[in-house]
Amino acid sequence: MIMRNLSLILKRKIPPAVLPIQIAYYAGLRIGEVCGLTLQDINLEEQYLTVKRSVRYDGAKHKTIIGPTKRKKVRMVDFGDTLTTILKKAAFV
Repeated sequence: MIMRNLSLILKRKIPPAVLPIQIAYYAGLRIGEVCGLTLQDINLEEQYLTVKRSVRYDGAKHKTIIGPTKRKKVRMVDFGDTLTTILKKAAFV
């Protein structure tokens, strides 16, 4: 039931905030890691992402910080055909 409702929502006009959420959901990334991705980190042919950095907000300093991931390691994250299709539709060809 939830997946059907989600599919109906995603078939409508997709707001810009949905793509990062889809990447996080289908690849199992944290939102900060998704925000740290660049086009060079996405390999559609081999279907993997290279997670090198994360973005977070430091409330005490009132600024956004781009730094290493939570465990401070670069990792490769595989993803499936569903996310490949979503990224291609989003013009990452």
